[in-house]
Amino acid sequence: SLDLPVIVHTRANPQNYRDAYEDVYAILAEHAYPNIVMHAFATFPNLAKKFLDAGYMISFSGLVTYPEFPVLPELVRFVPLDRMMLETDAPYMTPQKKRGERNVPQNVELVAQAIASYKSIPLAEVQRVATENSEKFFKLKTVAA
Repeated sequence: SLDLPVIVHTRANPQNYRDAYEDVYAILAEHAYPNIVMHAFATFPNLAKKFLDAGYMISFSGLVTYPEFPVLPELVRFVPLDRMMLETDAPYMTPQKKRGERNVPQNVELVAQAIASYKSIPLAEVQRVATENSEKFFKLKTVAA
């Protein structure tokens, strides 16, 4: 009733994504939240389809750069750009290139670069659409540069 966004953070074992995401989906399906983003999403495209079909946004973090999550490039290619958000999860989930360092907000650029690479689209397009998606989701006013 407050019309606030809901951010859902689900952590799953890289070897068994299914159980946690299936449970979360079942719980969310019992409620009618209008504005949900799945934070640091990391599962298979067939499960992502359920969340997308429910109208949720999918957010990607530095996890998309980790070699131990081989499903993520496929997932990034599956999720439409207009349903995607980018994040750092700073100070955690530092992108692979800077792993071992404290994650900082500026590293969202590395997430955007990975998305652009996986989707074979220009980085500027990822940046533009991700910004538009975030402004719409959080009901932010665009500030002229």
